[in-house]
Amino acid sequence: MLRTLTIRTLAAAGGAAVLAALLVPSSGAAASASCTAWGTLPARVALGPHGATIRTTLHGTAGCRPGSLDNGGTATLAGPGRRGDAPMRWGRFGDSDAVTYYAAIERPGTYRLAGGEVQVYDADEVRVPFRWHETSTVVKYRSRITHVAVGRGGVTATVQGYGPAGWSPMSHVRVVLEHRAADGAWRALAHGHTGSAGRVSLSAAAHATSAYRLVSASTHDTWGATRRLTRPVGDLA
Repeated sequence: MLRTLTIRTLAAAGGAAVLAALLVPSSGAAASASCTAWGTLPARVALGPHGATIRTTLHGTAGCRPGSLDNGGTATLAGPGRRGDAPMRWGRFGDSDAVTYYAAIERPGTYRLAGGEVQVYDADEVRVPFRWHETSTVVKYRSRITHVAVGRGGVTATVQGYGPAGWSPMSHVRVVLEHRAADGAWRALAHGHTGSAGRVSLSAAAHATSAYRLVSASTHDTWGATRRLTRPVGDLA
């Protein structure tokens, strides 16, 4: 994985002293915390040929607003089985940090921002008790729909998934041919499953629309894909 990290130093009130961005373990009880903090994460992450960068920003409730000093926080982006764990560091609330994962190294699963510590002080320079709210994202491999051929009465295509060995055919994946209806909604015309070579063939009659697309389903470790069809509607007659 490739880390992207920015560490800031914060000046104390009056600018006389500079404090290093070092966190001290919290002694405040979570039950009495007036500050709830968390790091944002995308709902889903797709591992493709160029990796996937996960960016997170430190946020908090109104109780996290500093009266004298905001020294940010830390947490660990923990992968399945603790593989791919990455330390995250925010210099202050509102800062972002990022890490890049690669399909050849990391594995799919749920990644959580765990063990968060924040350091913020009130107007009397007393550390504000906090509670860490754990957030998570689901990481899977990327897929694509390729080698699309549109003919009279049907369409054929291949579904491929990206993994540690690169692109490879995906078998037994459900694929749906959809068209855009007059009300703007996408509706299914035909569906089927890919064979051992990742190939699927679907038949459908033409509709009074110029918009068609293929949608493949997600699997336990690979996200589904969508592919718009650009051939004229008459070719599906």
